[in-house]
Amino acid sequence: MRESAKQLSAEKHGNLRTMCETLLVQFLAEKPYKAKGFAWLQPATKGTPGWVAYNVVVSDDLSARVKAESVKIEVSLTTLLYTALEWWIELDRKS
Repeated sequence: MRESAKQLSAEKHGNLRTMCETLLVQFLAEKPYKAKGFAWLQPATKGTPGWVAYNVVVSDDLSARVKAESVKIEVSLTTLLYTALEWWIELDRKS
């Protein structure tokens, strides 16, 4: 996934930070998790072979909004971020 994100960010957004800002704003606006049949994706646990940690860096305002939404919908921040990134990559593949 990290390589898909890096490639997508370079091709369409210039850098990972801009891509993360864009995808999280869209994820919060569209709220795909309210759709019937939506499934949250669970990231691998730290130390899982082949798993590389991915830090998401966004503005303080967006960070606060994402954290507040994760508390509101009772989903861990890690799960929300991982699912949002996978959702965004899948949207790009379909377009």
